[in-house]
Order: sequence, then structure tokens, then C-alpha cells
Amino acid sequence: LVQANEMGMASIGVDVSEFNCHIAKVKLGRYDIALAHKEVLEVESRVQRFSNRLHTKNDSTLELFPEDRLDKLKDGLLAECKSEYLRTWFAPNALLEMLYYRRLIPLYQYQDLLRIILSRAVRSSRLITHYDLATPKAPIAVGETYWCRKHNRMCIPIDNCIKKIHAYSEDTVRRIIEFDKLRSSEPSVIANGDSRTIKLEKHLPKGVLLDGVFTSPPYVGQIDYHEQHIYAYELFGFPR
Repeated sequence: LVQANEMGMASIGVDVSEFNCHIAKVKLGRYDIALAHKEVLEVESRVQRFSNRLHTKNDSTLELFPEDRLDKLKDGLLAECKSEYLRTWFAPNALLEMLYYRRLIPLYQYQDLLRIILSRAVRSSRLITHYDLATPKAPIAVGETYWCRKHNRMCIPIDNCIKKIHAYSEDTVRRIIEFDKLRSSEPSVIANGDSRTIKLEKHLPKGVLLDGVFTSPPYVGQIDYHEQHIYAYELFGFPR
């Protein structure tokens, strides 16, 4: 859909996964760039200060998060986490950082954008090997070393989420700015449904006709689409 829009083509995309449709809507969204950038940086900054406080008692964050308030905040965040998956697949500090970010999202205008940034960060912050983000079989213990095929050395699984939040915040804003310069005024429609039975005429803008179809069939038995995005289902309650 992004490429079709850049080429000046009206397009419609269909996917049975609500999460996939959510990603597409964020990629194709129109934003007040300055405001979106401000919100992304502000959320990241607030989580960074919280992360700093989790790791040290001797910096300026002590005033923001005194011991009693920090303990109450951590207890509250963990109480909000009803997912055994999240408690199992993330190091303690990584879990707290992502839960704190999630709590901040309703305070901002571009909430869907922030959810996707957090989803990208969470996917890369699990207790898994660095070379297998798509099909991990089981979490690795915090601090356990393993031979990493990606880095060709001994590694340990990531024990925080803030580093990925920083990386994906910058990357996402860059992508939004780049697409804003390239996009056309043609409509890009996202339809959540089963492509075999969906009634496209209910979703197409008036007067738009279909000239061609591209499909990507499911890789039956090779990709478990449910497991691939389970972190987002568990974090935001997207339907299976």
C-alpha cells in the first residue's frame, strides 16, 4: 500500500489480522510531523528517566522517583500485567519499562503510533537469541550466555527495553518524515477481514475500480502467525 501510494495508485489492502491492519494504518497515517516527533521523544524521555531510576539510586531521577514512590509504581505496573507470557519472556527491568511506556500512551494524541513503536521495541527485547526474532522456542535465563550466530561471539539476552525504544523511536519518525515527502493524494484503504469472503465494494472509495490483485498466501506449516506476534496480542489485547 505504501509503494502503491508513492506511485500515485489508489489501493486497498486486506488482512485477517487486526494487528497487521493496525501496522498498515500507522504506516499510511497522516501526521502533524512536529507534534508526532515531539510526542515520540517525550514518551521516550520519560521512560528513559524511569529506566535510569531502576538501575541507580544516585542520579537526578531520585527526586522524580523517591524509593517509596518507585516501589508503589513498580507494584502498580506489575498488577496491570495479567499476561504470563510477558512475565516469562522479558527480564524484570525490560518488563517494567514496557509497562510504564504502555501506561503513558493514553496521555498523547498519536496513540496508535506509540503502540507500534512499543510493539517493535518489545519484539526485540525478549529473552531470546539475537539471531532468531521470528521463531523463538523458549526464553533464555537472564544473564545466560550463548554463542550468537549474528554477532559471531558469546552474547547474553537483552535485559532492558529502553535501548530498543530509543532505536525504534528514531527509526519510526524518520520513516514518517520520508513517506510524508513521497506520498500522493490517492486513497489507501485498509480492510480487516478474510480475503476469500470480504466484500470489497463496502470498503472501496466511490468510483474506484480494481485493475489488478497481488496476493501473499499463508505459508502453511512454516510460519505460525499467532506465535509471531503474540507479544503484541498480550501487550495490547489485539484479538487472535
